[in-house]
Amino acid sequence: MVAKHDLKDFDSDCRASTIVHYPVRAVIKIVSGGLPMPQVVPRHVVTLIDQVLPGVKDQEKDKPVVTLEPAHAALVAGILAMTDQVPAELLPADPNRYMELLAALSALRSALRMWEGQGSTYTLRNFPGFGYSPLYLIRRALVDLPDAVASPEVADLQFLADSKLIATLRVDISNATSALRNGEWKAATVLAGSVIEALLLWSINRHSQSDWEEAMRQVAKVRLGVSGRNDHPEEWHLPDYIEVAGELGCIADGTRLEARRAREYRNLIHPGKTQRTGQQCDLGTAHIAVGTMDHVIRDSAAKGETHSCP
Repeated sequence: MVAKHDLKDFDSDCRASTIVHYPVRAVIKIVSGGLPMPQVVPRHVVTLIDQVLPGVKDQEKDKPVVTLEPAHAALVAGILAMTDQVPAELLPADPNRYMELLAALSALRSALRMWEGQGSTYTLRNFPGFGYSPLYLIRRALVDLPDAVASPEVADLQFLADSKLIATLRVDISNATSALRNGEWKAATVLAGSVIEALLLWSINRHSQSDWEEAMRQVAKVRLGVSGRNDHPEEWHLPDYIEVAGELGCIADGTRLEARRAREYRNLIHPGKTQRTGQQCDLGTAHIAVGTMDHVIRDSAAKGETHSCP
């Protein structure tokens, strides 16, 4: 496996180039609609290439489809700038595709250096030894990659025994914790709330219908924010999940109390809720939501796949 070194360090001297004064932002607007892009993902780079040079995607080996020349300097600089911003975890895991990507980016950086020379007529068609344009190689390396993957530090969630659910929740958990680190309070609060809801639903569904129906009746009696329902848990809301899961012993009493606080913050995704209460997502709401998410994961993992009643 080839180590995913930061692409910004590959031929890093190019970053001091005068090419950065070209109108790269104008190129990037093609895929962003003119709006700021907080994170570039592989799809954005592919979209840019397809928009400005649509013939590249259909290139056949050893048959040139585009000749890159000095007039393409801004476009090439834009593609390099965007690719440099793709997080390392989203780059190709396949070693051959990753090496092709590095080689193609190096070829484009070399071309930019040559074009800086006054009167340079250097052109680049197919990349020697590969039979394709560097742009084709970049596109091929990125075209099928996901927009998000879970951080390696995220819990494996194997107790769920559902590969699709595991993959989805691990990405959401990773994004919630990343948003918390980056000061994106609303994203962290809402994403953590969605993970809490999904795990509590999973926990409740591990019990028999008679068990969760009885638990619903019990919590409705003591008016814990739940009025009592007769439909399937998939139709419930977060307050229902919290109280029924707590009654079933799916989560600890302390986690149940934390979740009651977090449930109000998740509703801040709705503008009406924010206007009525005057409350905003902030550092506090994000920390409480992400902390509760972590405790729900802990309690669910402790119960294990069987998740039997206490």
